Amino acid sequence: MIVDGKEVTNGPTFNRAAGIWRTLARNEEWARLEPVRDLGEQVSSERRALPAGPTI
Repeated sequence: MIVDGKEVTNGPTFNRAAGIWRTLARNEEWARLEPVRDLGEQVSSERRALPAGPTI
C-alpha cells in the first residue's frame, strides 16, 4: 500500500487500513464500491507478498 508516496507494508497505518477494509467489506453495498475493492486489493496483495512461514 502506498501512503504519501511511500510503500507501507506493515505497522499501524497498514493494520488500520486493513481493519477499515474488513469493516467496509462486511457490508454488501459498500463491498461493491470500486474504492473499497481497490483497498482490499492493496491490503491483500501486501499480505500475499510476505514470505512463506515455516512448515510444521
